[in-house]
Amino acid sequence: MSRFAAILMLCLPLAGWAIADDETGMFEPNIIEIRVAADELAECRQTLSQLEERAVYTDDGTWVPDLFGMADDAETVCVIDA
Repeated sequence: MSRFAAILMLCLPLAGWAIADDETGMFEPNIIEIRVAADELAECRQTLSQLEERAVYTDDGTWVPDLFGMADDAETVCVIDA
């Protein structure tokens, strides 16, 4: 039982920190905007959707599994340049 208590004492502060950061909004999503002309908007969105379907590799060619949907990655959107 002491092993369980030790694990619990280590995990509780981390869980509290995660909840506190979530409440304060420290982890707001990054949004990258690609500004394009109105006639290029559909092509930009199509290209982004194709890129999201591709596998992710590191610089040395190692495949990175998409276990959690890359939730922490920046979101990229196409917008019309005014």
